[in-house]
Amino acid sequence: MTEISRYHNFDLLVSAVDGRSYALRVLTTPEAGDSAAPAVVPAGPLTALGDRLAAFRTQAIGREELRALGVGLFDWLFPPPVRALYRASLGKLGPQDGLRLRLRIEPPELHLLPWECGYDAEAGVFPALDPRTVPVRYLPGPFTRHKLRSHQLSVLVMAASPAGFEPLDVAGEYRRIEDALDLAGGRIQIGQSAGNVDALQVALRGGPNILHFVGHGGYAEQGGGFLWLEDAGRPTPIDGEALAALLRGSSVRLVVLNACESARSDPADSFAGVAPRLVQAGLPAVVAMQAALLDQAALQFSTAFYGALADQPMVDAAVTAARQALFAHAPEEPGWAAPVLFLAAADGVLWEPSPVVVSTEAPPPHPAAGPTFHFNFPGSVTIYAGQMGGERRTTTIHHDDEAADATAEQTQRKRASLLCPPLFRML
Repeated sequence: MTEISRYHNFDLLVSAVDGRSYALRVLTTPEAGDSAAPAVVPAGPLTALGDRLAAFRTQAIGREELRALGVGLFDWLFPPPVRALYRASLGKLGPQDGLRLRLRIEPPELHLLPWECGYDAEAGVFPALDPRTVPVRYLPGPFTRHKLRSHQLSVLVMAASPAGFEPLDVAGEYRRIEDALDLAGGRIQIGQSAGNVDALQVALRGGPNILHFVGHGGYAEQGGGFLWLEDAGRPTPIDGEALAALLRGSSVRLVVLNACESARSDPADSFAGVAPRLVQAGLPAVVAMQAALLDQAALQFSTAFYGALADQPMVDAAVTAARQALFAHAPEEPGWAAPVLFLAAADGVLWEPSPVVVSTEAPPPHPAAGPTFHFNFPGSVTIYAGQMGGERRTTTIHHDDEAADATAEQTQRKRASLLCPPLFRML
């Protein structure tokens, strides 16, 4: 995977004009002030995709049909004036820069479409599979980046397999996710919660950064989306608003929902689904599914997603890595387009690393087997102990000018002890 160190935002606003057309406007590009006048596009081309859209929702669509669906979605979303700015923005990127395609979609009926399937026929690529072009559903909201309590991310896995549903191997699923996280070399901790409200409340006190739900989801015409929890084995639904009440004010900054219909919204209410409701309530990022993932695909998703998140802090880059893994394992299947990233944060960086603490105290005396070295610096000495997040932390030792004129015997008795602690690799 291409190493991307920074994403620039490309904001595309979609709004309704009337029942037969929509307006598309570019609000932000990598070069400030560079925007396009609204492009008015008809709804007809989207209506013509109806059969392919239905096939995608049931995952009964082949590779060529998925590409054809993607061409229709991309061409509609990027009409000529928008596409010109898109191409120009790509041309401004450096070798380690990427473009975050923030889709700000106002009409609720358009949230039902799988924009992540878009296919750029000119470039011959699905942008969602290219690490330089990451599509996200952007729902701007208040966001404060939290500091990690330690050098590790913490994932809480919550699984529910209530009676009356297709059984899930909850213990096995946890072990598979644990194995996937082990590949991160101990940089991500993992914990487990039973699939009920009481257990989740207790587990949240441990301060997890990520909540990963494994289970079943559903959608009701009256009430919107929900997840199926369990109470003594009996199915118990919890909707997005109730789940948000549990998570609000917690340490969780990212929710991953491996449940069918968890990304779905209502054609009359953009926030009726579980994922958008959580973002509306203040969660900065939610990854949800707009189609069901098979068990093996879910494992591949977790392995790639958490491995990428351990190497770099951008959740959008991690989602791209997961999509790439799903596509590489099963290129004929449409499962790679199931994950949807809902983002309220201005970027995909949800945590700040803990600062490196530099001690200025001299270490205790240690008997030396070899010769003793003496230092007589003519001025102040600055020790660069590490650089994190652009902030350079230094220790400065000032030299006593009068001591510089001391006799050689006095100088030999002076000891200069410099402490430079080991550096830690942070996310």
